[in-house]
Amino acid sequence: MQNSKHYQQLLEDDIRMIELERQFLKSKVNIWTNLVITMLELLLRLPTLQFKSVLPAVFPAVTCLISTRADTKVKQLVCEVVRRVGSINGIL
Repeated sequence: MQNSKHYQQLLEDDIRMIELERQFLKSKVNIWTNLVITMLELLLRLPTLQFKSVLPAVFPAVTCLISTRADTKVKQLVCEVVRRVGSINGIL
């Protein structure tokens, strides 16, 4: 009987640890998403000359976000950055 109780306690501990890890990862993904959103919004607020000057450094990272399972807001902001690049370069 004692082994059964011990085994049950181990299972409950494992379940608690799995739930804590899930919550941690979820809060980590939210922090990352919020950081990316903030950075994209700041990029889009730059005046055209500054926007153009930082493009070589940030555009590869922005385009990498296209293929990720990103948040809807991130996808929208990536589209706005790509649109602005196209507009500046006379593509759109």
